Amino acid sequence: MILQGQKVDSTNKCTYLDYIMNSKWDVSGTIKNYKKKVRKAVYAAYSFLRQSDVLKALKIKFINSVLMPIECYGEETFGIGEARCVPIQSEIDKAIRMVSNVGKSGLN
Repeated sequence: MILQGQKVDSTNKCTYLDYIMNSKWDVSGTIKNYKKKVRKAVYAAYSFLRQSDVLKALKIKFINSVLMPIECYGEETFGIGEARCVPIQSEIDKAIRMVSNVGKSGLN
């Protein structure tokens, strides 16, 4: 690409403000990145979330104040709709099931 008479290198993928963008404006990379971040946060707090002597209200507060903002960050900016965030929400659902001590069928 030529810009003001000079050749400028182009790229197919870049990261800006934690958004992974490609030449097609596809947000699947960003969704995968957020899912990975939620999973890392759950693993980091695993011992806290599994402790029986910690109030469930505190554990739910952790989910609402740490995990949910990771999921919701940037949803409106690039039109990451609810249906596209299912992979991220599934990680949060796993954390809720862990706190509630129920299996996958227990939340139906």
